[in-house]
Amino acid sequence: MTDRRPLHWLGMYYSSKAVSLVQDADLDKPTPCDGWMVRDLLRHMIGHNRGFASALEGHQTTELGIWGGLDLGVDPRRHWAESARRVVAAFATRSAQAGDVPLSVFGVVPLTQAVRMHAIDYLLHAWDLGAALGRKPVLDEGACLDVLDIVVSWPAGHPEIWGPGAPFGHPLALPASSPAADRVLGLLGRSPTWPDEG
Repeated sequence: MTDRRPLHWLGMYYSSKAVSLVQDADLDKPTPCDGWMVRDLLRHMIGHNRGFASALEGHQTTELGIWGGLDLGVDPRRHWAESARRVVAAFATRSAQAGDVPLSVFGVVPLTQAVRMHAIDYLLHAWDLGAALGRKPVLDEGACLDVLDIVVSWPAGHPEIWGPGAPFGHPLALPASSPAADRVLGLLGRSPTWPDEG
């Protein structure tokens, strides 16, 4: 069984770096996430950090306020560091990488799947946030190859994965010769050239 926590740590590193760049004037900028401004994306990222951490710590995670970040006020940035430290520590303590995690918004999933879900989401959202700020991160090639290996195993066209109301937009067709990072973005419904396209 492959331990995906290093991929998760890298996703959190990129995310933390992107969050550190956000200024007051950026909070109402659009992001590649349809209909979300920067503040909405931050609220989502912090809320899901807290939701995953609560579940891994053995707490009930059915409160929408945990996942939605409803208590973050007008500027969610100040909550990021606490939520990031907490979720990284929560995954780190599950060293056996065994068992299930009850995630209220996703159901009960194996711990290995929970790690993959969070890692991929935060690598992608680090890019989303950087793109919104006009400072797209250069994602690690090895990490992107790992993500490609995971994503291509998902059922094509599954409505709970891709499309309206799902975590990711419909995949975009990109040449096979494209860099791994661009292929990851395309598979997860992002145009690498956003906002110029897509």
